[in-house]
Amino acid sequence: NGKEFTLKSQAKLESGALYMAELKHSDKPEILSVIKQPKIANKQQFTQPLSLAQAKEFLGSREPFEALKQHAISLINTSNTKDEFVADTNLLLSLYASVATIPIQTKDSFSVLQFKKRYNKSNKKSVLDFYAYLEFLGPIAGLVWLGEDGISVEISVAFEQTKQFLQESSSDLPYQININILKNISPLFEPNQNSILDVNA
Repeated sequence: NGKEFTLKSQAKLESGALYMAELKHSDKPEILSVIKQPKIANKQQFTQPLSLAQAKEFLGSREPFEALKQHAISLINTSNTKDEFVADTNLLLSLYASVATIPIQTKDSFSVLQFKKRYNKSNKKSVLDFYAYLEFLGPIAGLVWLGEDGISVEISVAFEQTKQFLQESSSDLPYQININILKNISPLFEPNQNSILDVNA
């Protein structure tokens, strides 16, 4: 609502780092939980985030990994600075790690979606691991697989309010979803500004 206020956290916080907090809304707001933002939450890590329509187009393509690879190569070829080159190449490195990383910018918020396919040797089934960072919900991770009873989804979230929101939003979906709280949720791939090369060397 445009209000600014200062709160104290009992948890020890790192100076200069950015954090997300779950608040109890009342006359005197109270911090219920706090987590450190991952590097991937910084949209400056990405030179050209996709629109929601563009993201849907990539995800709906016959070969989404190949489509994202060609997109990353196109960005690299048009990079104008060292920072742009490193940021764009990290998208390609993500794909080489078998992780699709999709930054998305809408009118109101920035988010990052990641997913990775893998084969579970124990039950001989394919599994889709996913991660998402959403400005208003925080980090979300989980996996999707097709079992004997149909599609199953396991989701981990950092905040209780996010869990409640997702449970209410998914109540009408025709497949089983299990949502739990997990404080340490890591991206499937984390961009690294030093992962390519030191252009100044």
